[in-house]
Amino acid sequence: AGGAVTVSEASARDMSMTSVHKDVAAFLAQCAESGASNAALIEGLAEKTNELVSKLQLLAGQEEGGRIGLGSLKRQLPNHALAHFLFGAALAEGLAATEAEE
Repeated sequence: AGGAVTVSEASARDMSMTSVHKDVAAFLAQCAESGASNAALIEGLAEKTNELVSKLQLLAGQEEGGRIGLGSLKRQLPNHALAHFLFGAALAEGLAATEAEE
């Protein structure tokens, strides 16, 4: 059953789906359409998560101190919603730099 989410115009930019979100959503839709098992769904999501963490590790490894900051992500990415999402993921993985470290 499809649904709709309404977001105010002022918040639309902050709520936009990034390429990462769209990729995961497409994977979930594919699993739903094909009737994939829960195990296959979990395995696929784990793989996508590992890919994301690997990319974050690569980005962090290119930074002084081995941590990636929000400012650095914003400079590298034209999509600030993606920069914020990746910074949140970097925080969760212990790869994020504080403002003082940037």
